[in-house]
Amino acid sequence: MSRLKPALRFPLAALVALLVAMTVGLMPSSVSAHDGLVIAVPAPGELAGGEVEVLQLYFGEPIVTVNVRVLDPDSTDITGEITQPYEGLVEVVVPLLEIEGVYVVSYDVSYADEATFEAVYQFTYDAGGRQPELLVAGEFETGRSSLFVAATWVLVGATVALALLLAWRFRQVQLSRLESEDHEHPGG
Repeated sequence: MSRLKPALRFPLAALVALLVAMTVGLMPSSVSAHDGLVIAVPAPGELAGGEVEVLQLYFGEPIVTVNVRVLDPDSTDITGEITQPYEGLVEVVVPLLEIEGVYVVSYDVSYADEATFEAVYQFTYDAGGRQPELLVAGEFETGRSSLFVAATWVLVGATVALALLLAWRFRQVQLSRLESEDHEHPGG
Protein backbone atom coordinates (compact mmCIF):
# COMPACT_ATOMS: atom_id res chain seq x y z
CA MET A 1 0.00 0.00 0.00
CA SER A 2 1.29 3.43 -0.90
CA ARG A 3 2.17 5.82 1.89
CA LEU A 4 0.68 8.68 -0.09
CA LYS A 5 -2.75 9.64 1.06
CA PRO A 6 -5.45 8.72 -1.50
CA ALA A 7 -6.26 12.42 -1.90
CA LEU A 8 -2.69 13.06 -3.10
CA ARG A 9 -2.29 10.08 -5.45
CA PHE A 10 -4.58 11.36 -8.21
CA PRO A 11 -3.19 14.94 -8.32
CA LEU A 12 0.38 13.58 -8.41
CA ALA A 13 -0.47 11.17 -11.23
CA ALA A 14 -2.26 13.97 -13.10
CA LEU A 15 0.79 16.23 -12.70
CA VAL A 16 3.11 13.55 -14.09
CA ALA A 17 0.76 12.91 -17.03
CA LEU A 18 0.53 16.65 -17.74
CA LEU A 19 4.32 17.10 -17.69
CA VAL A 20 4.84 14.13 -19.99
CA ALA A 21 2.17 15.37 -22.42
CA MET A 22 3.65 18.88 -22.46
CA THR A 23 7.16 17.53 -23.06
CA VAL A 24 6.03 15.33 -25.92
CA GLY A 25 4.03 18.23 -27.39
CA LEU A 26 7.04 20.55 -27.35
CA MET A 27 9.50 18.08 -28.82
CA PRO A 28 10.18 18.88 -32.48
CA SER A 29 8.94 16.26 -34.90
CA SER A 30 9.99 15.61 -38.46
CA VAL A 31 6.52 16.59 -39.63
CA SER A 32 6.52 20.05 -38.10
CA ALA A 33 10.25 20.69 -37.89
CA HIS A 34 10.44 22.81 -41.03
CA ASP A 35 9.16 26.37 -40.96
CA GLY A 36 9.43 27.00 -44.69
CA LEU A 37 10.27 30.56 -45.68
CA VAL A 38 11.18 32.63 -42.62
CA ILE A 39 12.28 35.90 -44.25
CA ALA A 40 12.32 37.13 -47.85
CA VAL A 41 13.76 40.28 -49.42
CA PRO A 42 11.65 41.75 -50.93
CA ALA A 43 9.09 40.34 -48.50
CA PRO A 44 5.77 38.78 -49.51
CA GLY A 45 3.31 41.61 -50.18
CA GLU A 46 6.00 44.30 -49.93
CA LEU A 47 6.05 47.41 -52.10
CA ALA A 48 9.73 47.48 -53.12
CA GLY A 49 11.53 50.24 -54.96
CA GLY A 50 15.00 51.47 -55.81
CA GLU A 51 17.57 49.19 -57.39
CA VAL A 52 16.52 45.58 -56.88
CA GLU A 53 18.96 43.08 -58.42
CA VAL A 54 18.99 40.33 -55.78
CA LEU A 55 16.17 38.48 -54.06
CA GLN A 56 16.86 36.65 -50.79
CA LEU A 57 14.93 33.76 -49.30
CA TYR A 58 15.86 32.61 -45.79
CA PHE A 59 14.58 29.24 -44.56
CA GLY A 60 16.03 29.25 -41.04
CA GLU A 61 17.81 25.92 -41.45
CA PRO A 62 20.07 24.16 -43.94
CA ILE A 63 18.44 23.09 -47.18
CA VAL A 64 19.68 20.44 -49.60
CA THR A 65 18.15 21.59 -52.87
CA VAL A 66 16.29 24.68 -53.98
CA ASN A 67 14.49 25.73 -57.13
CA VAL A 68 13.35 29.33 -57.52
CA ARG A 69 11.48 30.99 -60.34
CA VAL A 70 10.87 34.74 -60.57
CA LEU A 71 8.27 36.10 -63.02
CA ASP A 72 7.97 39.77 -63.86
CA PRO A 73 4.59 41.54 -64.38
CA ASP A 74 4.61 40.35 -68.04
CA SER A 75 5.01 36.71 -66.81
CA THR A 76 8.54 36.54 -68.20
CA ASP A 77 10.93 34.30 -66.25
CA ILE A 78 13.75 36.60 -65.05
CA THR A 79 15.42 34.09 -62.73
CA GLY A 80 19.19 34.38 -62.83
CA GLU A 81 21.94 32.69 -60.83
CA ILE A 82 20.80 30.99 -57.61
CA THR A 83 23.36 30.68 -54.78
CA GLN A 84 23.41 29.72 -51.09
CA PRO A 85 25.96 32.03 -49.43
CA TYR A 86 25.00 30.79 -45.93
CA GLU A 87 23.10 27.81 -44.53
CA GLY A 88 19.41 28.32 -45.24
CA LEU A 89 19.91 31.58 -47.17
CA VAL A 90 19.25 31.57 -50.91
CA GLU A 91 20.08 34.50 -53.18
CA VAL A 92 18.60 34.89 -56.65
CA VAL A 93 20.20 37.33 -59.07
CA VAL A 94 17.70 39.06 -61.37
CA PRO A 95 18.11 41.78 -63.96
CA LEU A 96 17.71 45.23 -62.43
CA LEU A 97 13.95 45.57 -61.91
CA GLU A 98 12.48 48.25 -64.16
CA ILE A 99 8.94 47.08 -64.94
CA GLU A 100 6.54 48.32 -62.28
CA GLY A 101 3.92 45.85 -61.11
CA VAL A 102 3.51 42.51 -59.35
CA TYR A 103 6.38 39.99 -59.37
CA VAL A 104 5.76 36.32 -58.55
CA VAL A 105 8.35 34.22 -56.73
CA SER A 106 7.80 30.46 -56.61
CA TYR A 107 10.17 28.09 -54.85
CA ASP A 108 10.56 24.55 -53.65
CA VAL A 109 13.18 23.29 -51.22
CA SER A 110 14.21 19.93 -49.82
CA TYR A 111 15.80 19.24 -46.46
CA ALA A 112 18.27 16.60 -45.26
CA ASP A 113 15.41 14.44 -43.94
CA GLU A 114 13.95 14.41 -47.48
CA ALA A 115 11.02 16.63 -46.49
CA THR A 116 10.03 19.15 -49.16
CA PHE A 117 8.32 22.52 -49.03
CA GLU A 118 7.00 24.62 -51.87
CA ALA A 119 5.14 27.88 -52.09
CA VAL A 120 4.55 31.05 -54.08
CA TYR A 121 4.50 34.68 -52.99
CA GLN A 122 4.25 38.09 -54.63
CA PHE A 123 5.75 41.50 -54.13
CA THR A 124 5.15 44.73 -56.00
CA TYR A 125 7.86 46.84 -57.61
CA ASP A 126 7.44 50.60 -57.89
CA ALA A 127 10.55 52.65 -58.71
CA GLY A 128 9.49 55.23 -56.11
CA GLY A 129 9.07 52.61 -53.36
CA ARG A 130 11.45 51.91 -50.50
CA GLN A 131 14.71 50.09 -51.29
CA PRO A 132 14.62 46.67 -49.56
CA GLU A 133 17.56 46.00 -47.24
CA LEU A 134 19.39 42.75 -47.90
CA LEU A 135 20.03 40.33 -45.06
CA VAL A 136 23.54 40.18 -43.62
CA ALA A 137 24.94 37.00 -42.06
CA GLY A 138 24.33 36.91 -38.32
CA GLU A 139 21.58 39.53 -38.43
CA PHE A 140 18.66 37.19 -39.00
CA GLU A 141 16.91 34.53 -36.95
CA THR A 142 18.39 31.04 -37.17
CA GLY A 143 15.47 28.70 -36.61
CA ARG A 144 13.37 28.33 -33.46
CA SER A 145 13.72 31.04 -30.85
CA SER A 146 16.21 30.43 -28.07
CA LEU A 147 13.43 31.02 -25.51
CA PHE A 148 11.40 28.16 -27.03
CA VAL A 149 14.44 25.86 -26.97
CA ALA A 150 15.27 26.83 -23.37
CA ALA A 151 11.67 26.27 -22.24
CA THR A 152 11.64 22.86 -23.92
CA TRP A 153 14.83 21.76 -22.19
CA VAL A 154 13.66 23.08 -18.81
CA LEU A 155 10.42 21.13 -19.19
CA VAL A 156 12.28 17.99 -20.26
CA GLY A 157 14.65 18.36 -17.30
CA ALA A 158 11.79 18.90 -14.86
CA THR A 159 9.98 15.82 -16.20
CA VAL A 160 13.09 13.66 -15.88
CA ALA A 161 13.78 14.97 -12.36
CA LEU A 162 10.19 14.27 -11.31
CA ALA A 163 10.34 10.76 -12.79
CA LEU A 164 13.58 10.04 -10.91
CA LEU A 165 12.11 11.42 -7.69
CA LEU A 166 9.02 9.26 -8.07
CA ALA A 167 11.12 6.17 -8.85
CA TRP A 168 13.28 6.84 -5.78
CA ARG A 169 10.19 7.33 -3.60
CA PHE A 170 8.62 4.12 -4.95
CA ARG A 171 11.81 2.23 -4.12
CA GLN A 172 11.82 3.70 -0.59
CA VAL A 173 8.24 2.51 -0.07
CA GLN A 174 9.16 -0.99 -1.29
CA LEU A 175 12.16 -1.16 1.06
CA SER A 176 10.01 0.05 3.94
CA ARG A 177 7.46 -2.69 3.24
CA LEU A 178 10.18 -5.35 3.16
CA GLU A 179 11.53 -4.12 6.49
CA SER A 180 8.08 -4.13 8.10
CA GLU A 181 7.42 -7.67 6.80
CA ASP A 182 10.76 -8.82 8.22
CA HIS A 183 9.81 -7.37 11.64
CA GLU A 184 6.36 -9.01 11.55
CA HIS A 185 7.70 -12.44 10.52
CA PRO A 186 11.21 -12.80 11.96
CA GLY A 187 13.07 -15.87 10.81
CA GLY A 188 10.64 -16.68 7.98
